[in-house]
Amino acid sequence: PQIATILGYSLERWYREPHFGRSLIHPDDQAELFRAWEANAEGLFEYRIYRWDGSIAWLREHVTVVAADGVSPEIRLGVGLDITELRTAEAEAVASAKRFQEVVDGIDAAIGYVDAATGHYEISRKIEAILGYPVERWSGWDLWPELVHPDDLPRVRRAWSTAGASLT
Repeated sequence: PQIATILGYSLERWYREPHFGRSLIHPDDQAELFRAWEANAEGLFEYRIYRWDGSIAWLREHVTVVAADGVSPEIRLGVGLDITELRTAEAEAVASAKRFQEVVDGIDAAIGYVDAATGHYEISRKIEAILGYPVERWSGWDLWPELVHPDDLPRVRRAWSTAGASLT
């Protein structure tokens, strides 16, 4: 019954037209999904489906096939979840990261940043042109102490500590 709420089509239509749902599956997802259905495959499926207004919803459906004595075909039980907002947020995050990387790569300077939650460190590819060290060497903090002048190292360590990073 929730499929009617998610997609906006009446329950009567779903019951009246047994294959109605198939006509709503996005063309790029049909072949794989239909093969799985025909094979009575169980599992987790994610696919796009059209709403009544023409917009697209993403569904995550967990399907279990239940075999009952004397019942043919087997019964397919599916529990679906509307993951449209999740997919939209994921796509926006990927696009945002790509735009950010394009900006960082386009600036004629070495830009580094640290994820405060994980400590993961990234630095722009310009570092190689500026200092001559391959980007791969900058995967952690081990290179910084080698490059900072010994007289400046305590001050740099304090600055990084204040910023929330750990410079070993």
